[in-house]
Amino acid sequence: MAHKTENQAVGIATALTVHQPVSLGSVGLFAVQGGVPLSEAMDTMALILSTVRSVACETAQACSDNETPGTAWAIEHLLALAEALNSSMHNGLNAAQRTNDRKG
Repeated sequence: MAHKTENQAVGIATALTVHQPVSLGSVGLFAVQGGVPLSEAMDTMALILSTVRSVACETAQACSDNETPGTAWAIEHLLALAEALNSSMHNGLNAAQRTNDRKG
């Protein structure tokens, strides 16, 4: 059985984002900045997902009279899954941080 070292436990609580280019517009124009605490990055991701999901739901409702509403609803459902995954990750990170704080 592997034992976590103190450094591994601290790594969870202090995890940061790394620079990651985004494929929008010109190459290198947009990017996720490195050095942001994961909890802050995950909060922002949750806000983005929530906003996109709201737009997707409105689009799906507006498309329900068309012949292809399934595509719009598929997007909304996939975003619901992404939001649930984001929430689960955020809750897991928070739980790990609380555990580390109690041990610290």
